[in-house]
Amino acid sequence: MEHVIELRSVERSFVTEPDFADRVASMFGAKSNAKTLRAVDGIDLTIGPSEVVGLVGESGCGKSTLGRIVAGILPQDKGDVLFNGRMLADKTKLKDGSGLGIQMIFQNPASALDPRQKIGDAIAEAPVAHGLTQRSGARKFALSALQRVGLGEDALDRFPHEFSGGQRQRICIARALAVDPRVVVCDEAVASLDVSIQAQIINLFLDLKQELNLSYLFISHDISVIEHVADRVAVMYLGQIVEIGATRELLENPQHPYTKALLAEVPTLDKNLSEEHALKGELPSPLNPPSGCRFHTRCPVATATCRLERPALEHWKCDHQVRCHVVTAGKQNSGC
Repeated sequence: MEHVIELRSVERSFVTEPDFADRVASMFGAKSNAKTLRAVDGIDLTIGPSEVVGLVGESGCGKSTLGRIVAGILPQDKGDVLFNGRMLADKTKLKDGSGLGIQMIFQNPASALDPRQKIGDAIAEAPVAHGLTQRSGARKFALSALQRVGLGEDALDRFPHEFSGGQRQRICIARALAVDPRVVVCDEAVASLDVSIQAQIINLFLDLKQELNLSYLFISHDISVIEHVADRVAVMYLGQIVEIGATRELLENPQHPYTKALLAEVPTLDKNLSEEHALKGELPSPLNPPSGCRFHTRCPVATATCRLERPALEHWKCDHQVRCHVVTAGKQNSGC
């Protein structure tokens, strides 16, 4: 299967600003203690046509940073991002319009919309700027986009504060789809909504996927949401993918201890599983990640090798990869 999105060894780091104590110390000749946070560390990932890839993990693991790299909002420090086989080094340099092929929907629709801009103008702004419609036809174009997400003409001349949270997210979806993308990055796109509204928006995403042949990178901390929408699931921990596989296979037969711990946090009647695999300890600081396997400080099956050697993401089955010394030491014959 050809890939719509392909990430090759993608990395992204941030350098922390010195705090007040460091600045005072530097005034007296002390060396600055600026630290580097490696938010995304060697990610390989593909998304196929009409495929939904779910990305899960704890807060601070690098999910949103990776989503912004895929969407072209943040540049990567190392590695390659390919869209339909072409390098996506900088969306702004793709003058043929292919830079519009990836759009992003954010967690908080209220902050994603300009409070002083009418909804019709917000939706038509990018299509007019990129020549997808003439200014004379902008209103009709915006209405068509709104109707696609279940809103009507009365929304065109209203402002964001006049809508509910679910309606605002529908507007953000309409704005993203107005430029006819092939890939949509959804960063916790339903997290801020009521549960009943979440279901409506998730069903809207799935309907639009079928109607428009879209691919999604669906970022969420809620595994029950990912289970409902994703074809494959990637699990992130401290900037690395630790397990990836088909949704049913990964959720029914998880291999990495961290994946098991995440699934144990989901409300379940199986209390024994929750107690056995529950996460223990605090998430290590990404400014100073553990050596070897980054999960070894919280892992119930960690060995001396785990503390010293960084594991590779290896095939456990043909469509199931795991980054774990313990698991891959006894791995099945993947046939890949």
